[in-house]
Parts: sequence; C-alpha cells; structure tokens
Amino acid sequence: MPLLEINALTCRYGDLLALDSVSMTLDAGEILGVTGAPGAGMSTLIKAIMMLVAPQDGVVLIKGNPHNLASSRAHIAHLPEDIRPPGHLAGFDFISMTSTIQATGDDDGDLAGLAADLAFDTKLLGHPIRRYAQEDVQKLGLIAVFLSRRPILLLDRPMCDLEPTARAGLRHRLKQHTASGGAVLIGSHAIEDHQDVVDRLVILKDGQLQKADAIGILGSTNAAA
Repeated sequence: MPLLEINALTCRYGDLLALDSVSMTLDAGEILGVTGAPGAGMSTLIKAIMMLVAPQDGVVLIKGNPHNLASSRAHIAHLPEDIRPPGHLAGFDFISMTSTIQATGDDDGDLAGLAADLAFDTKLLGHPIRRYAQEDVQKLGLIAVFLSRRPILLLDRPMCDLEPTARAGLRHRLKQHTASGGAVLIGSHAIEDHQDVVDRLVILKDGQLQKADAIGILGSTNAAA
C-alpha cells in the first residue's frame, strides 16, 4: 500500500482550475519529484494534501486513511514554499515549539548533525529569527521537518536559497530518510532541484499531469551540464 495515494484530485480557485483530476502515488523508500512551470499546480497539490486548501473533488489517502483526518496528516511533515517563522522567536524556541506541536518530545539529539549537514551556524539558534538571512530561515525550517521524525515529507521548493554545500547535505538527508522507510515529495519548477535526488519525476502543466519522459529531461540536463 502506498504511503500516499492521490486519485483524481481537483482544486479550483474561483474560475481558475488549479488541479485537474490529478492522480499519483508515493511509496515508502521513494523520493518523488513534481515539476512544471510556475503556476502549474505544484504548491496547490501539496496544500491540498495538507487540507490547507479544500479540494473540490478526488480522494487522498495517507497510509490508507482519508487525508481530512488529523490523525492521517500526523504522518506528514510539511515545508511550505515561503516559510515564515515568528520573527520574535529565537531559533531554539522555534524548534521547541514545532517539537511540541508535532508531539516529538524534546529529543533534539540530531540537531547538531542536521545543522552540520545543512551548513547552518548553530550560534544563530540563540538569536531572533527576524535577524536571519533567508537561507538560514530555510535551513531552520528543514531542521524542524527532519526533527519531526514523520515518515512522509512534503517539501515545497526545499532547495530554494540554499548554497551548494547545504544542497548536497539536504540530498544526503533525504536519501537517508527514505533508506529508513520514509517517503519524500519534492515540488519545484527548477529541474536542478530534482537532479541527483529523486527516484521518479512527474510533470504538471496547467494543473494536469503530463506523460512526458521527465527522467529523460533530467538526463538531458545532466548531459548538457
């Protein structure tokens, strides 16, 4: 049984059809990339899975159960496209807050390792987030996602603002996560964000799933590089 199963998912914003009967699965041990032009529906797909927008039609199952149940979504950690933690909180406070919300306890034993992999200066954890550069806000959000220890990660443009060292560390962590039985969905219109990390890549265009050979696109891009 897939960890995540999406069947004929349809979402509208007024007259705009953002997702048009989209179906896909995400299996344990898999990193799935979803790409397309900006506005193709990638962020809407992730938000609809999380019930941040209400689908008009279709079925989403998380570990076999409907996604409208909070107990189903408890299996997911979500990184939004534009993460905005409360600026007055220190980094440590944000980590503590997300751990409390996600009921992970106070185990931050992997914090130092995650910070090292993502090239995040742990000295920043004692400072208010409003003083952070954007790339450090992104890294803090990713650290919170991994510390959640949720099996399914939904990541909207996770490579955004990261320097090459942090991108490499993130790829390592994502592969480590799936090697232990987890699953990852990455949404990004930038093909390079999917290179050397995804096992499978699908394309959205105008809210519809395309049949193009996305892996061929990745291979062509790698060859050109």
